[in-house]
Amino acid sequence: MTPSAKTSSTRSNYIRRAAYLLAIAAVTIFLWKMGGAPWLHAAQHWPIMIALAALSAFGLAVQAMAFRLMAPPDDRPVFQITLAIWAISAALSVVAPFMAGIAARTTLLVRHGMSLKTCGLASLRQVWLGLEYALLLSALSLPFANWGIALNAGGGCALAWLVMLALRLKASSCRFDRLEKASGRFVRLIHAFSAPVPGQAHPWFALQVLTMSAVYLVGFNGFGAEISVFQAIALAGLTVVLSLIAFVPNGLGITDAIWVIFAQHAGVELEEAVAIAITIRLSHLLAATILGALLNKRLHHHLNA
Repeated sequence: MTPSAKTSSTRSNYIRRAAYLLAIAAVTIFLWKMGGAPWLHAAQHWPIMIALAALSAFGLAVQAMAFRLMAPPDDRPVFQITLAIWAISAALSVVAPFMAGIAARTTLLVRHGMSLKTCGLASLRQVWLGLEYALLLSALSLPFANWGIALNAGGGCALAWLVMLALRLKASSCRFDRLEKASGRFVRLIHAFSAPVPGQAHPWFALQVLTMSAVYLVGFNGFGAEISVFQAIALAGLTVVLSLIAFVPNGLGITDAIWVIFAQHAGVELEEAVAIAITIRLSHLLAATILGALLNKRLHHHLNA
């Protein structure tokens, strides 16, 4: 790595850390000013939190399976090990900078035997396919969401989905023979990234978005913020997009603000809207922590076998 590249990387790390600290500070100050009312509302709806934790645990299993199917067949980790690693990294991503969760996941997968290149490519392929399905399902649901700008937004999502789909299909059908002599490693990486997606993987990517939609549908309606199935799917798609562009763990502060605004628009007071965001966050952390703890012994035994 050249000195200029190192300087750029260091600067990027500082920016990410600063964004993380600012988000934590903003959320902390906001919750302190809100007082105990949102937490009391969340505690009173503990059955909703348990239901959301169960849905979140199922969602982690879906994400782990989708990731596993993105790796080459001869380099796929055992599903139970993948799920344990995914749960641990998901728990870290809630309470630590976003890159910490990814780093932990990568380290554990490499220790498990997956190559670093395969791990990175599988992650990139999962992000790409996840965004494709988020855009597709958003495009299908937004026209029925009963929002003022939903139709135009749905058209934009459909266009973005078509562009991503076309790029992926084009890349998978391209030949790189002319470049192979000059940059063989680059060509192999492109081929690996654009390899055809296994047919059995597609339902899992759709299920990722639908499971997140179920979390919103149960969570919002459980607190009295009445939303439709189409609105829940559209909100899930928007969350996926924001989670990719945010510099903080799981879009902390950004997606929470959208949840609060959305809940208020659905008819609840600010305290209850904040309670919904708190419940969604805590249920995800609860699911990831319990699942990671239950599978950690098996993971530790497998890694040291």
